[in-house]
Amino acid sequence: MIAAVFAFLLWSSTNANAAPRSEELLWSGRATEALSAVREELATRPRDIAAHERHIDLLIHLGQTELAVATYRRNLEKHPDDPDAHYLIGRTLADPELASKAYLNGLTLSPTHARSHMGMGAVYRATGKLTQAETAYDKAVRLDPTLTEAWLGLWQSQDAAGRRVDAIATARSAIKAIPAASEPYLALSIFVPEEAASTLLQGQKALPKDPRFPAALAELQLSKGDGKAAERAIRQALVLAPEDKSFQRALMYAKALVDGYLDPTGVRKLREQEQLLAEDPRTAELRYAGLIEAYPKSVLPRLGRAHAFIKQGQQKDAVTDLIEARKISETDIDVQATLGLLLLEIGQTADAKPLLAAAVAARPEDPSLVIGNAQALAKTGNKADARKQLAAAYKKWPLDARVALAFAQVVSDSGDREEAYFILKEASTRLPDGRVVIALVAAATDTGRFTEAADLLDSLYIQTQNDTFKDLATKLRAKAP
Repeated sequence: MIAAVFAFLLWSSTNANAAPRSEELLWSGRATEALSAVREELATRPRDIAAHERHIDLLIHLGQTELAVATYRRNLEKHPDDPDAHYLIGRTLADPELASKAYLNGLTLSPTHARSHMGMGAVYRATGKLTQAETAYDKAVRLDPTLTEAWLGLWQSQDAAGRRVDAIATARSAIKAIPAASEPYLALSIFVPEEAASTLLQGQKALPKDPRFPAALAELQLSKGDGKAAERAIRQALVLAPEDKSFQRALMYAKALVDGYLDPTGVRKLREQEQLLAEDPRTAELRYAGLIEAYPKSVLPRLGRAHAFIKQGQQKDAVTDLIEARKISETDIDVQATLGLLLLEIGQTADAKPLLAAAVAARPEDPSLVIGNAQALAKTGNKADARKQLAAAYKKWPLDARVALAFAQVVSDSGDREEAYFILKEASTRLPDGRVVIALVAAATDTGRFTEAADLLDSLYIQTQNDTFKDLATKLRAKAP
């Protein structure tokens, strides 16, 4: 898929200026807020092509591909002679043939249109034509040296072709051309590991708000077995991205090294297990047994196996491992949080409640824990406090769909369906999330607003071409007075 080739842009700079707000939000993993920010940027700078690129990538990342295509088709209809318009619609398309047609249209209008050459590079890479991809990306960076994505595609094509020396030279050239872009530093730190620390520090100095630099420095320290230095670095990353679970996990590794519960070999093996867990949870589960035996004082192997069990739908086995992990450390927040949310999910709310209360007290900046704690309160009869907590959370995180949905749900469960409707109505104006729209449909139906619910379903049908939405809209219109 061509769109997938552009996924890395959710983490990249596209020009040599200071990073815009939408990009900083992406660095901290706040994609929904980033989408709102990029729309504000486009409202004031409608010709900012880099902002349009972020807009497209965010829509695709958030599952709004159909909306991206529809938006930029309309843009093309308005500007049929603009090569940027052809390039942008090409960027939304998953089919290589259709995408290449759009990029070639842009090049017909302007043979020196750098982004269209870059788009063709993405098509070639997606279809395995590395030589052509390299040529297209090289053309793009020669025409516009500020295109981070083109530099990235160029050195990745070279590296994939087995030409690491050329890829390193390209990454060094990219740093010179765009010193305020993160990716060249990060790539060079991987390509030339002996220079990794100095390269990452150089990148951190240039882009102090990008949490990946201190996180990468922490990983270097972990590999050396220096838990204290790793802990200092990862705390810097967590200041910038407090909700990032991978950073929180890295902090656990650092602390385990400091306490002597893990050694560098254990860190390396557990890190490898994380990758295996994502790809093959059953094999990961089996391999965790040896790590549990080798490192009995660390909660990390049991926590990891619990996640492997969860991925396989084996909640009871996961609960057993998490209970054993609590025997090792009763105060470990990750264990408490994971066990609390799991117990809540399987209906053991009374047992989940104190765990979630402790977890949210330790991590008040984690919306998932705030939501879990409030849901535990509501399910144990304290809807008033749950409602109060979620109202505060909604005010704090107005662009988090999970919070809006949980708040509306507890309000509805309290008997205030009208208020729940208005919460979702207001949230839908700011949150490009299909879950919010579907919840609003349900709330509108519950409050007798059948025509509005049908109109919302029609909009979902236009975006998704899912006939179920169209059929439901027809049925709801029949109920309207």
